[in-house]
Amino acid sequence: MTVFDTIYNPSKTRLLAEAEAAGCKIENGLRMLLYQAIASFTLWTGIDVREEIFDLKELQKMCSR
Repeated sequence: MTVFDTIYNPSKTRLLAEAEAAGCKIENGLRMLLYQAIASFTLWTGIDVREEIFDLKELQKMCSR
């Protein structure tokens, strides 16, 4: 089972911590935020951007400042 919380800051909410403790795979909302940003950028500029150029760990650090 995977538990997804759309919140990205804090990176691990109580929901995610409890789900992880119960053995679930967890995911926060940072990847969703990134995909929304990429889609918006493409819509506005017509330029395609690949997700692979972003480092999710670095983005998480930036979001938690």
